Amino acid sequence: FANANATGYVYEPSFEEVVEMMRTLRANKPVPTPSIQFSGGEPTIYPRFFDVLDKAWELGFQQIQVATNGVRLAEEDDFAQKCADHHLHTVYLQFDGFNEETYIKARGRPMLKLKLKAIENCRNVVPPKIEGRRYRPKALSTILVPTVLKGVNDNEVGEIVRFAIKNRDVIR
Repeated sequence: FANANATGYVYEPSFEEVVEMMRTLRANKPVPTPSIQFSGGEPTIYPRFFDVLDKAWELGFQQIQVATNGVRLAEEDDFAQKCADHHLHTVYLQFDGFNEETYIKARGRPMLKLKLKAIENCRNVVPPKIEGRRYRPKALSTILVPTVLKGVNDNEVGEIVRFAIKNRDVIR
C-alpha cells in the first residue's frame, strides 16, 4: 500500500473476498483467531466498512480494531459513534506528535488539530447497547501510533507518553 502511487495499482478486495479472509481466520485450529485489525491504506474509506465490522462481529471476533489516520473520525462527528455501534473496539490512531511541522514533513499537511478532534470524538462515544456485546466501553478505545523520525519528532516521544497518560480515559 505504501508504494501504491508509484506502482499505479491498489489491491482492494471485494466485500466477499474480505468475508472469506475473515472466515479463514476464524476457521484456524485448534483456536480460531480471536482478534482482527483492519489496516490499509486507509480502511475507513472502504465502501462497505461498516458491513465488514458487522460481519467480523457476526463471525465471532472478540476484538475488532482499525488502524487509521483519523480523518473520518475527526471530520464526521458521528463516525466514531457509528464505528462503536458497528462493533469496533479499538482505534489505532496515527499520531506523530504535537508539532505541525512534524505532520507537514511526515504526512504532507498539518494534522494536529485533526488528530486531537479524532481523539475527542472517540472519547464522546456513547456505549452501544448491543445484544451479545462482551463489554461496554466508556469510550472508543484509542491507541496512539507514532512514526518516530530521527531529527523530526524523536524529541516528542516523552510528550506523547505524557499526553496518553493524561488522557487515559480514552487512550490505552
